[in-house]
Amino acid sequence: MAVKEVYSFSSADGVTTIHAVKWTPDDGQVKAVLQITHGMVEYIERYEDFATFLTTKGFAVIGHDHIGHGDSSEAEWGLMHTDDPSGVMVEDILSNYKLGKQEFPEVPYFILGHSMGSYMLRKFLCEKASDISGIKGAIIMGTGTEADGTISMGKMVLNTIMAFKGRDHRSQFVAGLMYGSSYKGYDTDGSKDRTKSWLNRDVNKVILSVHICSHLMDTKHYLIQQAMTTRCLTSRR
Repeated sequence: MAVKEVYSFSSADGVTTIHAVKWTPDDGQVKAVLQITHGMVEYIERYEDFATFLTTKGFAVIGHDHIGHGDSSEAEWGLMHTDDPSGVMVEDILSNYKLGKQEFPEVPYFILGHSMGSYMLRKFLCEKASDISGIKGAIIMGTGTEADGTISMGKMVLNTIMAFKGRDHRSQFVAGLMYGSSYKGYDTDGSKDRTKSWLNRDVNKVILSVHICSHLMDTKHYLIQQAMTTRCLTSRR
């Protein structure tokens, strides 16, 4: 059995208390560390089975809920009360990285980012290269990019919506545009066929997670993700 510890630290947004979790081997023998950066509309404890498995292989696993997600949400899921959500999230990743390195300074350190977390990790690695050391590997999982024209058009649509509705507006229309046709065959909010959920093939896991993994993000979130799709690829050129 893994030893699970909940901890917290202050977000770079100056308001939020970040909810974080650490799993360690029950014998206390840590051979390596994996830091997980979760995706959009997720929360860190969704990875608990994976983290528990890794502890049987000698890994300590750490991760946290991003602002606007999980138990780091101060008000409503999906709202990030800052004008620089990606910058805040990257700073929070750095804060948790420093905590992990402080506790486990002598073992190999790895970091994994999934989906939105992969974009955040890419930005983190580009912008914080001078602040990090000793990372043995980064796992960029479920990432991607779009053509420049598609990104420019998406940003124009988002900026237009925000001009009329505000940056905290949550739009089903925008969510539909962002998810696109590749998600059409999946149940994305738990209201349809849960055997075809995007969350998990295990319906019991879907039932446990769907209430916290089906909210809409605010519009500015989609804007920063559009921008990061190209920024992280070009910032090191």
